[in-house]
Amino acid sequence: MPTPGFIVSLRINPNDVMSIIDVLDTIGVPKQNLSFAQATKIALASLLEGARQSNLVPRRDGFEYSEMIKPFAGSTYASRGAKLRTAYKLSRPPSDNGSDPRLDMRKAARLEELLFKHNHNQENMDDAELKEMATLLEETQ
Repeated sequence: MPTPGFIVSLRINPNDVMSIIDVLDTIGVPKQNLSFAQATKIALASLLEGARQSNLVPRRDGFEYSEMIKPFAGSTYASRGAKLRTAYKLSRPPSDNGSDPRLDMRKAARLEELLFKHNHNQENMDDAELKEMATLLEETQ
């Protein structure tokens, strides 16, 4: 039976990659037959348990989960459904509303660029880019 949680995609810098391997070595986990994703999960779980044991973060009973995850669960930009809707809208021919098709193509390309950045490098997006992405999403609906 699957456990609740999130599947995330991370870009990990080389120093952190080496630290993940160091954590595995320190706690005595053999690296053979492990994917790097599994190694990262084990290292993160180990470090978080150490933080709980040191009282750096509280040990929770799980009842707070729904409330704590709300800010992250509402993201529709990265959802598969939102991506499919956007792809469908971008694949339709331009409407006969008198707009310049070249402008529509530029907007579509910019929206695609912003969605890619949001999904793969969100920490480097500023508020202006998020606002622009929201505006472009509204215009394509």
